[in-house]
Amino acid sequence: MLPGTFVKPPFHKFPFSSPRKLYKLTWGWLRSRVTSLVRTVIFKLSSKPSIWERALWRRNYKAIIPQAKALHRAMSEALAAGNKPALAKVCVTKLSAKLGAAIDARPTGRRLTWELVKYNSARIADAKVLTIMEEPVRVTIYQVVVRIKSRQRLVEYDDSPQGGGRMVPGSAKELHLVENVVLTTMVDSETYRLSEWRIWGIVKDSTPESVAEDEVLMKALQEEQVSKHKMAHG
Repeated sequence: MLPGTFVKPPFHKFPFSSPRKLYKLTWGWLRSRVTSLVRTVIFKLSSKPSIWERALWRRNYKAIIPQAKALHRAMSEALAAGNKPALAKVCVTKLSAKLGAAIDARPTGRRLTWELVKYNSARIADAKVLTIMEEPVRVTIYQVVVRIKSRQRLVEYDDSPQGGGRMVPGSAKELHLVENVVLTTMVDSETYRLSEWRIWGIVKDSTPESVAEDEVLMKALQEEQVSKHKMAHG
């Protein structure tokens, strides 16, 4: 996940009882929004072929929401079905491997089914574009966090000889979930077209503690990029 990612928690979860934590969380949110806006404007301007032509790169939020739902659904169905190849198509490599390990850890003979009851809502919680120097090229990553509220149904079946494919008693669950789904894609440095979107993972809302940890990561990334720039230019 890109440094500076901030997923604002619901208002009632802000730490109003601790002024210090409240300041930390609010500052993290403001810094993230301003930084993302500045980077987005700069990147969009840099994609203009000339001053009089339209920018080649667009955020395209309207298309991202349906894409996020489709990927979320595909990942959930593949995970329940134990379909590793399908997971590899919609998830980044690290997440695909993690979910694959979870599939392998399931008891032998057990099968899950996943059903989407309803998508209640979906909105952009965070979006940012970041260009990283990876000599001899620059790599631009576009990341969007989509907050998805949904109702999902999970059922477990016993396919062992003893179970006979029957539903495991008490396994049927209808879940009301709020998931912050992180999507990532690469931006072509010449055409500014996007590669295929993939799911990076699902993250929790930001906290004062996560903001502090993120500050350390951002500083480390900045120092690394400065070092690479100096090495590249003597």
